[in-house]
Amino acid sequence: MKINNCPACNGPAAIRYTKGLQGFHVWIQCKSCGFKTREFDDKQEPTENSTGGKFAIIAWNAAKYTTT
Repeated sequence: MKINNCPACNGPAAIRYTKGLQGFHVWIQCKSCGFKTREFDDKQEPTENSTGGKFAIIAWNAAKYTTT
């Protein structure tokens, strides 16, 4: 899935994640201004095609983000 540019600053965005006890926490974050989606859970290392990655991209592309 394509990750749209940031709706706030038009900067590039990327998948970010951390490893938790029972999987991964994944979100999309703007590299320029820091806007991001909420975190989604993923059982495997997140990619654009993993379940958590897809949910994060859909939330980002729908402009459902928060600030940091």
